Amino acid sequence: MNVVCSDIRVSSATASVIGLNNEKPLVAPTTAYLMTPERCSGGCSFCSQSQKDDRLSRVVWPLYHIKDVILALEKNKDKFINICVQTTRSKDYYSKVKEISKNLIKTCGDSCNINISIDLFYQEINIRELIDLGVNRISLAIDCVSEKHFNENKNGDLNKKTDFIIKMGNMFPDRISTHIIVGLKESDKEIIDKFLLFINNKVRCGLFAFTPLPGKKRGLSLQRYRIIQACVYLIKKDLLSIDEIIFNEDDTITGLKKERKSLLSYLRDGEFFRTSGCKGCNRPFYNEKVTELWYNFPRKPKEEEIEAALNIIRSLFT
Repeated sequence: MNVVCSDIRVSSATASVIGLNNEKPLVAPTTAYLMTPERCSGGCSFCSQSQKDDRLSRVVWPLYHIKDVILALEKNKDKFINICVQTTRSKDYYSKVKEISKNLIKTCGDSCNINISIDLFYQEINIRELIDLGVNRISLAIDCVSEKHFNENKNGDLNKKTDFIIKMGNMFPDRISTHIIVGLKESDKEIIDKFLLFINNKVRCGLFAFTPLPGKKRGLSLQRYRIIQACVYLIKKDLLSIDEIIFNEDDTITGLKKERKSLLSYLRDGEFFRTSGCKGCNRPFYNEKVTELWYNFPRKPKEEEIEAALNIIRSLFT
């Protein structure tokens, strides 16, 4: 086994599934989550990996020897749909993730999708190299979709990054992912516009709720998030178009033009508020504590949970 870094971070829930700790997660992850060990120089305002913390969102990432992790994953690969390597931007980060990918493809690629989340904007050659190696999916995170507030949260240019993601989506159909974080001062219309742009260009797009860093209050209402989730879900199912969504002067969703009762029936299974993103990824409790309100459900919701979610958004359908 060739490795260019001796250690790797593993989410605590993943570590429990593969026998590296004795914790018992409330919901087991369907994806094994790994992260390169170094701090990130990306400077995203919402990410604790830029803030000298051992968490990305609310997840704890203990450090393990990489050989132990790969051996444990190989023994337990039938328990996962995906293995996702989340890459911090640091010295030689691309060469490190390339070697990690090679080892994972060799040991687990027959059972699991090997997915990489990495900042490879404007690096088409490296993206092609990873895909040619056998990486199933590459995630290029856009995160913030507010043109006005993008540089408060991320480095670079929103439109140029969007254009690059679209270019890669068309070049590598269904091999590129991105995600939108709701709660970074964007409008509802900006979210819907960008979501449509991505999926219409063969990019899988996930939706996540902003997780404040410690000491800061969450400003995102659950009602707003559920309404956006419902609209995005119906759009993905070709049951709703942006022209059938009513926005007010602030570009906030206030209603639907389409026959509403029939649309509501498509939401009664609760799938619309389950974790979205890469296929087979449930991301348990990335964005909330177990004891808090769940923005994304990592498991099939119960009947009373579905009813509560529908009650929150019912005004949209009356």
